[in-house]
Amino acid sequence: MSSSELPLWQRITAAVMLVATAWFVKESAFVTEHAGESAVRLTVGIAAFSVLLGTKVPVGLWPARLKRERFSWGPALLLGTVGAALIALAGRGGVAEGQWAADRGGVLLVVVGAAFWTAILGVSKFPREKLWLALAIIGGSLPAITSLWLVRIEDPMVVSADGNSLVAAVGFFAVAGIASALVTDELAFRRLLVGRTGGVGLMMVALGAFVYGIWNTFLPAESGGLLAAFGLGFARGIIAGALYVLSRSLLVSSVFTGLTIAGTTGVVMALREGGTGAETVADFADGAMTLTFLVAAGMAWLLYRTRGPGGMGEYQVTADVINS
Repeated sequence: MSSSELPLWQRITAAVMLVATAWFVKESAFVTEHAGESAVRLTVGIAAFSVLLGTKVPVGLWPARLKRERFSWGPALLLGTVGAALIALAGRGGVAEGQWAADRGGVLLVVVGAAFWTAILGVSKFPREKLWLALAIIGGSLPAITSLWLVRIEDPMVVSADGNSLVAAVGFFAVAGIASALVTDELAFRRLLVGRTGGVGLMMVALGAFVYGIWNTFLPAESGGLLAAFGLGFARGIIAGALYVLSRSLLVSSVFTGLTIAGTTGVVMALREGGTGAETVADFADGAMTLTFLVAAGMAWLLYRTRGPGGMGEYQVTADVINS
């Protein structure tokens, strides 16, 4: 029986490669100059896809049990049209203006990620169980929304941001983040490192989250130091990993990752553009981080109750995995 996942030692090797690639790109002025701020994400997506193809591990972007008999153009065209319209409207003027010109790698990731999303909805049905998608939306958006509300409650006059700019910035980064996360963060740290088989539990998710936290320190940071970047990455990795294991769908985990990126990056950009003080922006970021930790603790508990600690070795193909 052939293996559907990489054995543990190969996953550890892949993890070292992903982190080393991020370090090299971060230190390479040539790559960052030509690819923009998304250079680290771009290269990690390419590296993960290459490893999966080279080791003949199925990419598994959509469950085989949900595959349609023929391609459905309706959902694919609707998603592509709505996503393109939101990007165009949100990126025209405001704080998102110039994002395309400044981040060429990000443009490529959005285009590729959007293509994968439309293709997936065209060839497969969406799972009937909407619980995990709802948790992804809540977990990705609640920290930023709650933190912004708490900052405004403490002193309504301290927050200075135009409502339209705030919505446009968050909307722009939500669409771009969900599309790009599917072919970068989720492909590398959830599909490659965590895996999709029934034997996966909290231990494998925590290992993937630990590597994700290290990798997160090489991304452009809004605030805080390396420890804060690692902690935030680890917490997000726990949430996204748990959602992926429980839903068996990279689409669900990419929704969470895209929304949590939009909730922090979009709001911070809008606050700064509106003239909000640096101390208030830092308070918002700290609050969002704390709430993300709480969500991560809840998802870790849910995963443990549902799957237990799980294993960390090589998993074999079973009917449960093939049909998942």
